[in-house]
Amino acid sequence: MLTKIFKYIKYIFIMFLLIFMPAFANTKIQYNESLLPYKGGILISNFGFSTSIKDKCGYILYYKKGKLNTFIPTGNLNKPTGMAIYKNKLYICDRDRLWVYSLKNLNEKPLCVMLNSYDKEINDVAIKNGVLYITVTNSDRVYKLDLKQKILKPELWINIPSPNGIAIKGKKVYISSITKDYINVKDENVIYVIEDITSPKIKKLNKTPLLYDGVAVSRNGKTIYVSDWLTSSIIAIDNEGLEKIIYTKKGMTPADITLIGNKIIIPNMQNHNVIILNLKNLKEKIIGI
Repeated sequence: MLTKIFKYIKYIFIMFLLIFMPAFANTKIQYNESLLPYKGGILISNFGFSTSIKDKCGYILYYKKGKLNTFIPTGNLNKPTGMAIYKNKLYICDRDRLWVYSLKNLNEKPLCVMLNSYDKEINDVAIKNGVLYITVTNSDRVYKLDLKQKILKPELWINIPSPNGIAIKGKKVYISSITKDYINVKDENVIYVIEDITSPKIKKLNKTPLLYDGVAVSRNGKTIYVSDWLTSSIIAIDNEGLEKIIYTKKGMTPADITLIGNKIIIPNMQNHNVIILNLKNLKEKIIGI
């Protein structure tokens, strides 16, 4: 009985926020999925207090100089994940659509870009030469979107088993694969590399199937860093596919990582914080607690 009462109270609370507070400014990290360096700080995408696909509780925070501020409030975003910036436009993956915000005026109504009806889980994005590459986990697809065109029309670029994170370095593209149910790992759930972005052909970079999420590449292109939920770890992989766990933390849920200088920034999603890991000494700093 009490469980039903609490569920009812939670439902009323959510409906109140959705109706009376459509632009709720939240400065708390909650279910943070992705990170993006921006003007000396970090943009952090959050699902918010509800992970339901029906509730528009998502928002973007901005962390800089020890402070968290609201960048995009609740009211429009549902489950924002990967982000990218191109020519004063912020591109945000949000479940079954891509939002385009003007960085010159965040209050301006964002543009909505839809893919296909069966693309339900747009996960991550990366940009190369004005082209946005978009991973869709549920449909085994990666799209490309020419941002230089006036009308944005996504085109299928390549098929990869349940693609998740994506990173581009030079001509090479690295894409992580995660099982669609996020639980039962399959042999195909490894890190893939495309050697030439202009002539896409996939091959497995490593051999160990895990619950891979984010991908980041070192400045010299010799090390690929990936996050794994199964082992709660950050793993370094060289160009020959040799794997090495460089950091692990009990209970960590590492989502879409990013690399800034000699630091890996890790969204510890279900623990509602961000871990800044110094690669030189493997010391950590935690944001959000």
